[in-house]
Amino acid sequence: MIFDKVTTPEKVEAYKATNDILLASLSEIRQLSKKKPDAMLTTTKVAIVNRVLFDVLAFLQQEPEGKYLKLLDEDALPQVSDALLQMVQFEVALSGFRKRYTVFNDFDEECWVTPEFVAEREADDDDDDDDDDDDTGSDDANDDDPDDGDDDDDDDESWNDDDSDWGDDDGDSGDDGGAKMVEVRNLPNGG
Repeated sequence: MIFDKVTTPEKVEAYKATNDILLASLSEIRQLSKKKPDAMLTTTKVAIVNRVLFDVLAFLQQEPEGKYLKLLDEDALPQVSDALLQMVQFEVALSGFRKRYTVFNDFDEECWVTPEFVAEREADDDDDDDDDDDDTGSDDANDDDPDDGDDDDDDDESWNDDDSDWGDDDGDSGDDGGAKMVEVRNLPNGG
């Protein structure tokens, strides 16, 4: 599998460290914006927000959205609505970063595309290719033998071993009256 976009573990850690803090700060600024959109932010609030924005900017600067991102101006204190606009740009940039560098694996888990992840996937793909070479089925496609070693639901009942012990705890010989494994799998819970 080829990945067009790969990021570093350090950028992933920076994302994880800053995303929730930025979103919490953004939520507070949104609340302020609803109450007093024209009010000026205090120097303290700008400094707090800029600490987070600085860390985000450090790893997003080289991303496509990076050219739109800048810290809040500490000298000319911004109005709440202006700060909100700048912070929303950071939020969108973080969302783009996540979409760009994550994929979902076979278990529907989100995974970051890092060099380590790519190497693991390539190793898995190589293992899968090796497994394809170990085909033990019949090479003759026109073989009419019903006991041909495949699982095509023909009348091949070689899997049914009536002499086997299916793990019953009653100590008998395992003779279950010809019950098939399918019936054992379909027992209701607790049965």
